Amino acid sequence: MPRMEEIILLIKREISKAGLYDKIPAGMVITGGGSQMKGVVDFATRLLSLPVRIGRPHNISGLREDVQSPIFSTGVGLIKLASNDHDVTDDFSHLKFDSNNSIINKFIKRIISIYKWYSQ
Repeated sequence: MPRMEEIILLIKREISKAGLYDKIPAGMVITGGGSQMKGVVDFATRLLSLPVRIGRPHNISGLREDVQSPIFSTGVGLIKLASNDHDVTDDFSHLKFDSNNSIINKFIKRIISIYKWYSQ
């Protein structure tokens, strides 16, 4: 777990540098594939000196069992955010993208296409 330790300590340093460490008494939420590592919650709790839990998607319907894993937390969260901000029939044509086709633009376009697929 040396790489996980390095990542957690970097997170702690950045939170402290931003002056937010004392403002998060409820703790941290870990998502993604790294959250599946055995013992990561206890390890992170010890390193951060904060409560830590694994975040999982909730309040979803449809393919619930397929996306209930913490691995999908970010994607499901982005889709839920988009569905709260936009009508299901929204074609997203009002969004503007840089012409350079950066990786961020590709990511946003992919999230929108997933959202549209789930909305059908």
